[in-house]
Formats: sequence, C-alpha cells, structure tokens
Amino acid sequence: MKPNLCNGSGSSSLDDTYAAYQTPPHTKLPDVVLVLGACLGSEPFIVDLLRLGAQVVVLDRKPIISSELINSPLGQRLTVIAQDLADLKAVEAAIARYQVTHSIALPVGRALLYLGAINAKYHYEGPRPQAIDQCSDKHKFQHLLIEHQLPAPDYLVLPPRSSSVPPSPDTNLGFTPAELDLITARLAFPLIVKPSLGSGSKCVALCTKRADLAAYRIHPHFSTNEILVQAALEGPEYLLNFFVDNAGQIYPIGLYGKEMSPPPQRQEIAYLVDDYSEVFAYIEPVVTKLVAALGPECYNSFFQCDVIVDPKGDAYLIDVSPRLTGNLIFLLEQRYSVNPIALYGRYILQHQPIEPLAQQHQLPPCPTKAVLRFFSFKQHGTVKANQPQMSAAERQHLVLEHNNLKVGDKVGPMVNGNDVARGVILVEHHDLAEAQRISQHYLDSIELE
Repeated sequence: MKPNLCNGSGSSSLDDTYAAYQTPPHTKLPDVVLVLGACLGSEPFIVDLLRLGAQVVVLDRKPIISSELINSPLGQRLTVIAQDLADLKAVEAAIARYQVTHSIALPVGRALLYLGAINAKYHYEGPRPQAIDQCSDKHKFQHLLIEHQLPAPDYLVLPPRSSSVPPSPDTNLGFTPAELDLITARLAFPLIVKPSLGSGSKCVALCTKRADLAAYRIHPHFSTNEILVQAALEGPEYLLNFFVDNAGQIYPIGLYGKEMSPPPQRQEIAYLVDDYSEVFAYIEPVVTKLVAALGPECYNSFFQCDVIVDPKGDAYLIDVSPRLTGNLIFLLEQRYSVNPIALYGRYILQHQPIEPLAQQHQLPPCPTKAVLRFFSFKQHGTVKANQPQMSAAERQHLVLEHNNLKVGDKVGPMVNGNDVARGVILVEHHDLAEAQRISQHYLDSIELE
C-alpha cells in the first residue's frame, strides 16, 4: 500500500495516483511520530525515521514528498496529510486518529511555532513554548543572554515598520532620519541588521557605513517585526548541533566551520568539516549556561546554534533554534558526526541511554576534512556553459555533486537560503585548504557571461 495524501478534513486523496493508506483504528502502534513540516529537503529525515521502524504521520499545508519515497516499501508506513498547522483542532484530530506517540519538527521554521504547544498538551518529549519563543525572537534572545551574563554584542531594537502584512503602499520599509541618527550615535560600524523574527538569512545585512543603513529595506513579509541592529562581531563563525537530554546535559552532535558570502549579505556559502575540538572548548561552557537559563522547557530537544568565536576566545551565540538542523547539514552528520535521527530513535523512541551524558562534552572524532559548498558566485552573470572543468585527480575527491544550473540561469553571490537550490558539492581531502581550493575551482570553471 502507498501513503495517503488527504486534506485536513480526512477526505480522499488529492492525487489519484496515491492509493489510500490508513492506520486501522483498532491498531495501537508502539511508535507513531508526528512530523510537522514537509518539503523535499525534509525527506532524508523522514526516510531515517521510517528506517527506525516508526509509523510516520506528516502534516504540512502543502506537503512535498517525492514519488520515489511514496512508492517505496518504506512508504507503507507513511501517512501524508495536507493540513495547515495553524489549525490546531485539525492537528489534534490527526493526533487522535493515528494515535501519535511522539512529535518532531523538521527544518521548517514555521513548524517550530506549533511544536511547543503540541508537546506541552500531549506531554511529548521536546521543546516547550517558552524555550521556542525565547530562542526564536531575537530581541528576547538578546535579553536572555544579558540577563544570564552570557556574551552578547551591543544592540538596538527598533519598532516594526507596519502593523499589517502586507504593509500599506506608503509605508517606509527603511529607517527614518531620526532612527539613523540614533543608530550611529549609539553603535559603531560595522553593524548587522535583521528582523527580530526571521529565517534563512532573509533581510540580514552587514552595514559598514551610514549609507548602507539608509539603503536597508525590510521585506514586507517581516514588516510587523521589530528590527534588531547589533555590533558586528570579529572572528570565525561556526554551526553547532547538539542534543539536550532529560536532565539538561548536552550531547554534541557536530561542529562545522562556515564560509560566509561577501557583504552586505551574511549567508553561509560553505560548511567546513575539520577537527574543531579546541573551538568547542570555548563554546561548550556558553551553551551549557544557555541550557541552564532555558531550563526544563528545552529538555529532550535538538538544537542548532550559530556561534562566533572572537580573537579573545569569547563565544557569542548569534542564532539558536531548538530543532533539528537543515537537510544539508544532516548530510554531513550522517557521514561524519552523529546521525540525530539515530539518536532520536535510541534515546527518545527506545528510551535507551546514549551514554552517560554528563561525560559527553566532547565532539565526535573527525574522520576526514571536507567542504560542503553551495553555488555562490563571485560575480553576477548568466550561465553560458555548465561544464565544470576538473582534473581526474580533483574529481576523485568530489563525493557529492548536485548541479541544478541550466544555460541561461542568472546567478551571483548567494543572498539567502533559497539560493541553495542552484546546487551543492561535497569535496573530501586530508588537507582542508585543498578541499576548499577544489570546491571553489569547480564553481570558477562554470562559464558565465
């Protein structure tokens, strides 16, 4: 049997090629995992959940699940429901109908907003509303850092541009002259500007002078959010994934270096796999204090955390989210670090101790060096010929190649997370610098005009 794609009212499939599949009402499966959010990027997580033997119920307003998964043997334990997560009554009806025992939010920011309420009501393991709110709202998060004496950059918070989305046609989506005067009087350049609630580096800009601030415009989608202006930090940036157990102990999953796009954007264009155990020694005490500040509301939770370590060794948490990581980082974890879904199965579904977590404050060993590079180009142009030139020796180090470019595509530096759709490559090498060179050479050899 194949999975059922139905609407929120439980009517028949919206796609006749999907045969109906429903959990018999009298059957009580031991593990029924509710997945909030489903796009093509979520499939690796869903596949691993199914491989654990769990029954998986996926909810999303417009779920995107590939036909390959739908028609595979794993698909026999998959139910996909087209349902807006904001309709909690319909979500609760699905929970009752399929006798859901666990919940998880995949890398869809919107899904996280509803996860806490569901976890709290049904006593599922995972983050609760307060922890999600304190991490998701960047203004509240900065206040939390300062309140608990954690490193935090100087910052200002400016009011929303509009009271409605979309804003009225005459709404000023930039800063007023008075606001520009306030910012430049209180903070020193360079500055980072971003909406207090946002994701995917959208509307995040690095401003090095007053003219940059004057040119900044918030996207209408974020016009009802406060705007955070903070001092830009000096130092390399990293992405840390970790798990918090039911006693508040931290289990590091993976730590990756970042390569960032050129100003004014602040977008990751590559992730670096290396031995960052010395860097983790700076980060771990800060993350531990953060978890203590959030308290039991964040227990039994995964976290993704962006961190900048300055030249003095101070670790600044600049973006923290109590959820699983992005699907491409998941690829790195499957290959080099700790698979979070395997961790979820062992610790949450099977209730088996991973290890004595109080002793697990070290990163997993790094088996090799690698670079996961997105298709970010140094200049704007049009793809003339998509034939990357690599020697046979270089190609031996290319272990993943997803090249979605077509002749005629307009390309340039990455602006936000949507640009990952252009493509991605993974290069392994015992020398990290050589892996970076090979991955960059791949992009540079694509002919633009």
